[in-house]
Amino acid sequence: MEFRSLLLVLLLSSAIDSEETEALPRATVRVTPDTSVFTGETVTLECEIEDQYRSLDWRYLWYKDRTEVSNTHPYTVNTNTLTISSVTQSDQSQFRCDTEIHDRPQTSSRSSVDLTVKALPRATVRVTPDTSVFTGETVTLECEIDQYRSLDWRYLWYKDRTEVSNTHPYTVNTNTLTISSVTQSDQSQFRCDTEIHDRPQTSSRSSVDLTVKALPRATVTVTPDTSVFTGETVTLECEIEDQYRSLDWRYLWYKDRTEVYNTHPYTVNTNTLTISSVTQSDQNQFMCSGERAGRPSSSQDSDHVTLSVNVLPRATVRVTPDTPVFTGETVTLKCEIEDQYRSLDWRYLWYKGSTAVSKTHPYTVNTNTLTISSVTQSDQSQFWCDTEIHDRPQTSSSSSVDLTVKVLPRVTVRVTPDTSVFTRETVTLKCEIETQYRSLDWRYLWYKDKTEVSYTHPYTVNTNTLTIRSVTQSDQSQFRCKTERYGRPQTSSSSSVYLTVKVLPRATVSVTPDTSVFTGETVTLKCEIEEQYRSLDWRYLWYKDRSAVSNTHPYTVNTNTLTISSVTTSDQSQYWCKTERHGRPQTSQTSSAVHLTVIGSKPKAELTSDTEGSVLTGNTVTLTCLMNQFTGWKFYWYKHTQNTEKTTTDTNTYTMSNVRVSDGGQFWCRAGRGNPVYYTDYSDVLWINVTESPKAVLSVEPDKQLFSGETVTLRCEIQTKQDTEWTYSWTVKPYNMKRNFNCETQECKIRVYRHHSGEYSCMGKIKDQNSEKSDAVTLTVSSYKPKTVLRVSPQQWLTEGDSVTLMCEVNRSSTGWTFSWFTEHNLSSGYDLVSDSSGGSKGNYTVSSAALKHTGVYVCGAERGDPVYHTHNSSTQPLWITGVSSSVSLIIRPNRTQHFSSESLSLSCEDHRNSTGWTVRRYTNTLETCSSSSVRSKGTESTCTIRSLITSDTGVYWCESESGHKLHPVNISIHNGDVILDSPVHPVTEGDSLTLHCLYRDKNPSNLRAEFYKDGSVVQNQTTGDMMIISTVSKSHEGFYYCKHPERGESPKSWISVTVSSPRGLIVGVAVGLSFMFLIIVLVLVWSYRNKKGKVSESPSGVSAQQNISQTSDQKLSEDTPLQSEDSHIHDSVDSTDDKNTSTVTVSGPSDELYSQVDIKKKKRKSKDNVSAEADLTYAEIELKPKKEVKKKKEKKENNKESEDTLYSNLKMK
Repeated sequence: MEFRSLLLVLLLSSAIDSEETEALPRATVRVTPDTSVFTGETVTLECEIEDQYRSLDWRYLWYKDRTEVSNTHPYTVNTNTLTISSVTQSDQSQFRCDTEIHDRPQTSSRSSVDLTVKALPRATVRVTPDTSVFTGETVTLECEIDQYRSLDWRYLWYKDRTEVSNTHPYTVNTNTLTISSVTQSDQSQFRCDTEIHDRPQTSSRSSVDLTVKALPRATVTVTPDTSVFTGETVTLECEIEDQYRSLDWRYLWYKDRTEVYNTHPYTVNTNTLTISSVTQSDQNQFMCSGERAGRPSSSQDSDHVTLSVNVLPRATVRVTPDTPVFTGETVTLKCEIEDQYRSLDWRYLWYKGSTAVSKTHPYTVNTNTLTISSVTQSDQSQFWCDTEIHDRPQTSSSSSVDLTVKVLPRVTVRVTPDTSVFTRETVTLKCEIETQYRSLDWRYLWYKDKTEVSYTHPYTVNTNTLTIRSVTQSDQSQFRCKTERYGRPQTSSSSSVYLTVKVLPRATVSVTPDTSVFTGETVTLKCEIEEQYRSLDWRYLWYKDRSAVSNTHPYTVNTNTLTISSVTTSDQSQYWCKTERHGRPQTSQTSSAVHLTVIGSKPKAELTSDTEGSVLTGNTVTLTCLMNQFTGWKFYWYKHTQNTEKTTTDTNTYTMSNVRVSDGGQFWCRAGRGNPVYYTDYSDVLWINVTESPKAVLSVEPDKQLFSGETVTLRCEIQTKQDTEWTYSWTVKPYNMKRNFNCETQECKIRVYRHHSGEYSCMGKIKDQNSEKSDAVTLTVSSYKPKTVLRVSPQQWLTEGDSVTLMCEVNRSSTGWTFSWFTEHNLSSGYDLVSDSSGGSKGNYTVSSAALKHTGVYVCGAERGDPVYHTHNSSTQPLWITGVSSSVSLIIRPNRTQHFSSESLSLSCEDHRNSTGWTVRRYTNTLETCSSSSVRSKGTESTCTIRSLITSDTGVYWCESESGHKLHPVNISIHNGDVILDSPVHPVTEGDSLTLHCLYRDKNPSNLRAEFYKDGSVVQNQTTGDMMIISTVSKSHEGFYYCKHPERGESPKSWISVTVSSPRGLIVGVAVGLSFMFLIIVLVLVWSYRNKKGKVSESPSGVSAQQNISQTSDQKLSEDTPLQSEDSHIHDSVDSTDDKNTSTVTVSGPSDELYSQVDIKKKKRKSKDNVSAEADLTYAEIELKPKKEVKKKKEKKENNKESEDTLYSNLKMK
């Protein structure tokens, strides 16, 4: 005690000294996790010295209240830390830390802290709506902590002992767990664990038991039953489990999966569903469910109740003993309902056919049975019964059975070994009853024909068998068996069989090679049984005369053959055979005897031929090697060559077919037969001479290509130097054509029709030999009468002085035609013959210098043969010859080529010189004056007005003078459609503008959008409007144009022609006098130049020009189509080009456009002027260029007249 006091004094003194020098470093206690903790947590207290002294060697002492803490559980001291494991409320106290440096006590201040230990807060789980829920409900569990709710808690949920993850049907949101649509698998214990973040073991656990009940179950009951009959009323009642039944339920009914409403035949009344007069369509699955406001909100669906709607149960009639029955038996019919309905209270009614069965003999009715005593075949009928249940309407059905009443069972007779037997065999006949009656005690009676068989030889009867021993042909007869007995049936019907008794099979002897042979030959005799018995195992015995033949030389016996080697006259005798065997038949009849004749001398063959004299090549020769003796020979044929040829045949003839010269020569023959071969002597030699056969030649007049009704001459010629009498034969393919051609003379003339088409050939015949057949000639007969085709070259539109050729042709025929040309110059005179000529398939008529008088419509025809056969005339072809110039213009109103039908059209011929006599004419299908509803002449014009156009008005229109001068042809096309194209009639000059309109019949459509096409491709797609404008026309714009409206359709096509204007051209336009002066100057210069040369030469280019035109027109114009096609355009273009030595006239453009281009050049000749014909003006384009060589064309006799019309000239100087 004194020591402690001293120590305390020292410490106080030390402290006073220290304060006077330097304050002690202060210790601080830090508590983790906090000074306020919960039971179970681990608490760490750390004693920390100020930083500047922390490196000193401190020693730490811990105190709880005033007691030093030892390093024992739950306390762990580690240097400056004190750890309390799993604190309890007993650890709640003040903890202090004292520090000192080793060997230096009293060197720090003290530090303390109050530790508060609280019990773990308790979590509470609340369940909404309740801890007992129904399947399908949503359940929310909430974990709540009361006084510590503000702390940073983390919540963990467990189902039983398994942590609940945030996956369907579980949703965790902080302290709530939501279970969506609970099922009974969710019934479990749910627990909530809570902890403050980073402080485990900081709360108590709380759990709750969740009970999940199934929804109350609905049950369906059915009255009267789930299986009912059609027509009954069915009531279905929906009942909820007892404990929930008093709730306010609304009931829903379903048929299959479709809700049933209160409509006929269904009546819903609260929990009942009534079906009135059910049908089989009501057979289905029914179920019900309940729903209400509150918990539970619904019931489970009831189990499906299958309502079976059956047709009325059918009664089945059973027959005893069975159907069919036998006459005389007693039959019981029993009416039975299907088992499941049999216990019901049924009433039975019986019917035979459609008549109710009365309870009179032979019928007895007892409830569901009907008895028929001693049935007869009159009782064979349909029996049926009706049944019905008492007090259950619509519950009866009927069933019928056909009662068959049969006669007594039939017996069958079987014969052993067969119904066809051989004499001396034993036959057994067995009488058998139908199998089902065979075991009964029958008695059998046998009859032969109609006589009962008695038990006397050769007949033995044993129960159902009759045996006939060693039958003879007298036993061949009909045998019948009859049976009788006591019981059911009482007797049977009889059965019969016909027994046929045959004689034994007969043996036949055949001899090879013949019954007459020569000494030295080998003879084979063969014993043959009738074919149907030949396969049996026979043993054969041979006899010569009456002695058996043994197997010794020269006789060899091998089964059924007897061979005699190298016969001699001693072998001449009668031979026969017989057979025997085991089985049926045991033997055969003995064969007839065969007499063998043996001749001593050797025979010689004789060779003959079927032809006399020489044989013609290609024919057939038959040689015959004659043998007067016997049969079985082979024949050997020989021809004398360097190595003698040898041929063998089985017959005595040798035929050489289609012989050649080399087949001739010396022939001989001989015969041989047997094995080894026995040969005859050789025949004498026969010489066969073969010469060349002439070939027939078939000629045909007039041609091989023929037409129905023509006469053809076929002639067959045989070219030979010999004066021989030939006959002739004809061949026709196909061969069934022969009946249409019957000719046997050298020359045949026939009138042919289509069925005469085929291949014809002929040949000659002299005696039995034929000449070589002619080459086949194929006649082709067309069924139609031919029509000639007329074409014009170079073109149909010409200027006076041009050359033109009319070409007439018969298609598919080449020879023998004579052609004729006809023309129609005016409307009334008809056709006149122009010319005729002969030729093959073509004929030409050429006019070397066309004049106005040649204008007209031309046709051609052809003829040939004797009698003369005429073709149909060709289609018409117009030929137009135009004057070189004119002051007349053709005016068209409206000025376009396409017009609507039913509209009016006016065409006028205007003469600027005030001359008269011009008329508008046209060519549609015929040449005619323009017909119209009004034709008038006023002043200097002639006008054709057609008030209502029709499509047949489509054609070429022109002006024609009284003298027949024709000018300005134009094409007019009439269209029945709703759309036409308004385009210029005449060519457009390059550089000008062009406007195309799409015109519509009647009123314009509300939508004016139109598309314009060139050569089939869209060139302008108008979004609005019906007009297309080309501001500057070039040559590339030339082509076929049409327009198309999306609703009205499309117009016909029109050809837009573009003429090229020269950039250096001088246009002389307005002054007529200047035009005349210019033309006069040109003519004077040309005339002067020609006089200087003093030579006139015809340009070869004229020929090339005509050829060029001909080729082009042939390619471009259809051979039978008139010029005025619907889309055709005709115009002239005159140009002069610098082509060195030639003047060319070319025709180009599409197939339905025809124009000409004339090049005028500086030459020593007078060039022809061509004038382009347009509706309102005449223009010429002339180019003059220097030439190195000048050639001159043929001069024209007509003078070119200068027009007083406005003349546009284009002069090109190069």
